[in-house]
Amino acid sequence: MKINSRQIKSLGDIKRLGGIVASSKWTNGSGRYTTKRAIPPHCRMIEFYAAGAYPKRIRDFFRQNPRVQRAVAIVDMRAANRVCAK
Repeated sequence: MKINSRQIKSLGDIKRLGGIVASSKWTNGSGRYTTKRAIPPHCRMIEFYAAGAYPKRIRDFFRQNPRVQRAVAIVDMRAANRVCAK
């Protein structure tokens, strides 16, 4: 599947923020009119209870932010680096 420019931009945004973002920050709009942003390729919505199966940077994020229940994280950093380098 080909990745479009909007997905590359979203992937770059997550990468610049350390590879993981709280799901509450991954939204469009404001006030009553908020929607979830699309999750780019090579990323996944990760629940707090499932973080043990992912890399250390994801576990550390949940440890440092105990109120966060869900986060959008890059799970395949190699592929993300390849896409964002273009």
